[in-house]
Amino acid sequence: MKLKENERQFLRISEVADMLGVHYNTIWRLIKEGSIPAVKIGRSWHIPVQFVQELQKKAMEKVG
Repeated sequence: MKLKENERQFLRISEVADMLGVHYNTIWRLIKEGSIPAVKIGRSWHIPVQFVQELQKKAMEKVG
C-alpha cells in the first residue's frame, strides 16, 4: 500500500485503542509482549497504520 504524502504512517497508542475499542493499557501490554509492532518516536510510542488496517481487515473477514 502506497501512502500519499499527507497520510500518516503511524498512530499513537491512544488512537489505536480508540479505533479498536479497547483500553490504552491493553494496547501497551500487547506492545510489551511483542504482539503489536511499535516504534518509539521522541517520547511516545507509535504503531504503524498498515498494521492496524490489516488487523481490522482480518477482524472483518472473521465476521463476514
